[in-house]
Amino acid sequence: MLDAGQYWKEVALLSDGAVFAQEPVWTLPYLRDLEKCVIEQSDEGKGSFVDKLEKQLEATKPEVKQLAAEMLWVIYLCPDTCILAQAKRMHIRRVWEWSGEPFPENSDRVTNEILDGAGNPGQGFLNYRQKDLEFFILMMIDFKNLTEPERIGLLSDGWKFGKWLEKIPGCNDRQFRNMIMFLLFPDDFEHIFAGTKRREIVQKFTGKTGAEAWDLSALEIDQELLNIRRQKEEEYGITNLDFYGSPLYELWKGSKPENDSEHNQDDSQPKADTMKYPLNQILYGPPGTGKTWNTVNYAVAIIEDKSLDEIEGEGREKVRPNRTPDYARYQRTPRHQGT
Repeated sequence: MLDAGQYWKEVALLSDGAVFAQEPVWTLPYLRDLEKCVIEQSDEGKGSFVDKLEKQLEATKPEVKQLAAEMLWVIYLCPDTCILAQAKRMHIRRVWEWSGEPFPENSDRVTNEILDGAGNPGQGFLNYRQKDLEFFILMMIDFKNLTEPERIGLLSDGWKFGKWLEKIPGCNDRQFRNMIMFLLFPDDFEHIFAGTKRREIVQKFTGKTGAEAWDLSALEIDQELLNIRRQKEEEYGITNLDFYGSPLYELWKGSKPENDSEHNQDDSQPKADTMKYPLNQILYGPPGTGKTWNTVNYAVAIIEDKSLDEIEGEGREKVRPNRTPDYARYQRTPRHQGT
């Protein structure tokens, strides 16, 4: 995965090339086209992320659609348990094929080893992919407007890059920002993407209050995490310590790593993304943000033992063809009769 991130850095950040395409797609004009159709025509209505993206990209050039697919590939590199590698491939391929070109099936950039991810941003990541994509587009436009020496300078120093990134709207709110920092500078930035977890660790090791931790910027949290890790590496005489491995995990979590279901799951047990949903799930948000809509998706996903992304990818007409329960959909076995 990290090799894939470095490859993306070479072809997209240090040049205008492409990950899957033959011709360049990471160009400023194509990014501007994405800005017009994705950001300026943002769709806050009902429907899955991919369905809405298809409508937004409908009138764009094939190269712009391919660029969107490659950006989605980058967004999908880091998350692990909230979405399966299989679902990631399905989405990337679907967006790519809107260009009219078949997806390169022999690509070694979409293997499980690359798409299995490195950290759990939480289920909320799936609800904010639109915002992450918008943030990504703005980041790339600003980056492409820099001179070549400026780009090289930023990519040679993670702290300079992180400081520059703060100018992009939404930087401190986007988990994808944390993923970008890890992908490009894995030695200095952690594979901890959820803001609450990052602040929890800082509080535990530094004694800061919750309010003090929330006042920190994303880059300041990065610095705190690096300081903590380096201090503990010196204290224990161990290099490359991980906050989700011993002994750091016990120090902030109070239990052994193998007991944690968020990052270090026992391979012999089903993972969360194989549809072993929590017994209690709370969908929250202000009116109009899709709680009722998503409740149906969750229900169908649980009944049919599929990932939430697979259900969203089917489209609303198939998931809920009418306002009355489609009982026939669930009558595959006697257990579902009358549900």
